[in-house]
Amino acid sequence: GDVGCGKTVVAFIACIEVVKSGYQ
Repeated sequence: GDVGCGKTVVAFIACIEVVKSGYQ
């Protein structure tokens, strides 16, 4: 439940950070 959701959120944020880094 919460653990899986938390991991999904963390993975999603990490992906966004990677995309931002790619644009820089």
